[in-house]
Amino acid sequence: MTFVTASLAFAGAAAVAVPVFIHLLLRRRRAPVEWAAMRFLIEAYRRHRRRLRLEEWLLLLVRCLIPLLLGFALARPILEQAIAPTTERPRCVYFIVDDGLASGLRDAAHRSALARQLELAEMVVEHLNAADRVGVITAARPARMVRTPTGDHESIGELFESLRPRAGRTDLGGAFERLKHELSRREVGDENVVVYLLSEFRAGSVDPVDPLPVLPVPDAGGVAARFFASPPASGRVRNVQVVGIEPARNVLLVGAAEEAPRATVRLVRPGADAGSETTRVRLTGDQSPIDEEQIVQWEPGEIETQLGFAFDVGAPAERELVITAEIGEDPLVADNRYHLVLPVRKRIEVVLLDRREFGFEPTLDRLSAGQWIRRALAPDAGGPVTMRNVEPVSLTVGDVQGVDAVIVPRPDLLSDRGWAVLRRFVDRGGLLLITPPQDESVHGWVDHLQADLALPWTVAREVRDEAPGLPVSDDVPPSELLRQISGDLPELVQPVRVQRFLPVATAADRTLAVRTSLRLSDGSPLILTGSPGAAKTGEGRETPRSSLGLVILFTAAPELGWTNLPTKPLMVPLFQELLRQGLSLRRGGKPAEVGDAAIGGALAMHPAAAGLVSPDGATIDVQPGGRLARAVSQAGVHRVLGSTGREIGRLAVNVDPAGGDPTPQAAGAVKAWLDRSAPWAWLDESDPLGAGTASGDGSSLASLLLVFLLAVIVLETIMARLFSRASLRLGRADARGIRPSMDERSPLISSEGGS
Repeated sequence: MTFVTASLAFAGAAAVAVPVFIHLLLRRRRAPVEWAAMRFLIEAYRRHRRRLRLEEWLLLLVRCLIPLLLGFALARPILEQAIAPTTERPRCVYFIVDDGLASGLRDAAHRSALARQLELAEMVVEHLNAADRVGVITAARPARMVRTPTGDHESIGELFESLRPRAGRTDLGGAFERLKHELSRREVGDENVVVYLLSEFRAGSVDPVDPLPVLPVPDAGGVAARFFASPPASGRVRNVQVVGIEPARNVLLVGAAEEAPRATVRLVRPGADAGSETTRVRLTGDQSPIDEEQIVQWEPGEIETQLGFAFDVGAPAERELVITAEIGEDPLVADNRYHLVLPVRKRIEVVLLDRREFGFEPTLDRLSAGQWIRRALAPDAGGPVTMRNVEPVSLTVGDVQGVDAVIVPRPDLLSDRGWAVLRRFVDRGGLLLITPPQDESVHGWVDHLQADLALPWTVAREVRDEAPGLPVSDDVPPSELLRQISGDLPELVQPVRVQRFLPVATAADRTLAVRTSLRLSDGSPLILTGSPGAAKTGEGRETPRSSLGLVILFTAAPELGWTNLPTKPLMVPLFQELLRQGLSLRRGGKPAEVGDAAIGGALAMHPAAAGLVSPDGATIDVQPGGRLARAVSQAGVHRVLGSTGREIGRLAVNVDPAGGDPTPQAAGAVKAWLDRSAPWAWLDESDPLGAGTASGDGSSLASLLLVFLLAVIVLETIMARLFSRASLRLGRADARGIRPSMDERSPLISSEGGS
């Protein structure tokens, strides 16, 4: 037998000592007084002693039984399977534990939400039968089956004690997939199934838009499956999150002529009903003297803000700089810090795919597009941009190895192998800038934009002439590529005219306007940006491939036969910005998130990566394509190892801030969401075992004990009256109207006693 509330059973057992204690306390010891009739009383006492003692022991036993039965009844006893083996099957109990980011929310006593849920789980395990098996699934991304069903309940308790909130976002869908796999492979008819879902169901853990997998519910062979979920939390919790650091440029150039780097730190405070408060924000750098602090004064209802920081990089010893934004402690600590790794360059390496020029430099009206671009980016050898000329027809992989950007003013001279090299370069995170060749009228090379680079543009083969020239529109579309000079662009574009350009069909792609950084007055694109799409295999089939780099296309060659741009003030800042901000907009080198396994984009700056070392020293192997042997489970700055085991760089891993949203969810909405997967019921925390966990009927057994208790109380009353001889004799004497004498009240000298 076991008990729902074992403490009451123990209390009842302990209360058995109370009647004994009272009995001993009330015993009176008197000194014997000799008198004439003493021997007659002693003789009568000896004849009745055995019967009197038997009556006393029976009465004491009944009185001890009363508190014992009361404690057992209130403790709700449950019959073990061993007692009633035919009433119910063994159970297989699965716990789905939400140990995601939101489970780290702490209350006033600094207890996490996970700790509160695990207390409930431990209470359930304590009252399971010895034949019941228990399995545990954790829901932090990626969801894991941390313990397959086992009958070792002690090890399950130790597992619960070891669980801590993880930094990954809760993935209940993944946890349900794990459970679905377990339930699908079970044989019908062996065990009843009970599932407990333990979560506070805050917004960071619940995604009602994402449907949950439908769980198989066995209903054959007498097997039952029951599903219980802990009720959603209703209290609101204040939490401030650092959700990102957005530098003005993702590649830092170190030099005396460079402006001080700037970065924007974004903070979010979920919950529109939040009141006013103050948050301190600190920005630091690991290899530089960065240590800036600002204070945010939140207004009531304000949920998002951003702070601008200008900092001094100094002279970092490494090629990468780690900057960290951090706020003070609040109920959820895991999202109070954000890391970013910025590449540090003294120079930007650029390859110019153009014919080599020999002899004297031509006059300005004869300068080629490549020569104008070189003047705009690297007017002297001491600048931050280093340009190397490569013949387009002989381009190889080695020519672009370790290069930041490739500029192609003569795409018509590229071979098929050269286009394949460029595609590989862009896929790995490179920046590619293409301009039309100035001497061509029919441009067959544009076919490679779709065939090899799979760009979402349809570029015409024939040039469109516009005499005396179209102006550049001063209505500049919003573009991250030119964000740094957007304030000056309306004035800078005024004198620019374009006489020749390649038309781009816009009807085939409605999103083309978003990719347009500059356009002409008639709406024709002048500068387009995009990333390659699907790649062609040798059999002509398309296979999706994620490209990490960026392609910039000029529809007009930057030379005087096409446009007067080279001689206008816009030329230098335009190309400088295209190069620097283009490098910043590449997908490569962005921070990874906890729970990710495919982090090829984050490792794009380290194509030779072979391993990843987390802050706690654990090593994760990097497989081809940038996929990890297992998902990242810890936030912080990770070391990137090469094939020789030497450190080749660093990688920032941050939490997904959406997973830390503490906004409570309506119980009805959560219940409707869960019910799409299985028939769920709320778990009563005051009775965690509920109706689905008892092997026998505890309620009916408790009722029987209460009835038996009532009968024992009545029996005790009757026995107390029967064994009290004085009361009985008093009653008889009163019935005769005679006042009893001393000897009539004494049980030792009564007529029944023979005295």
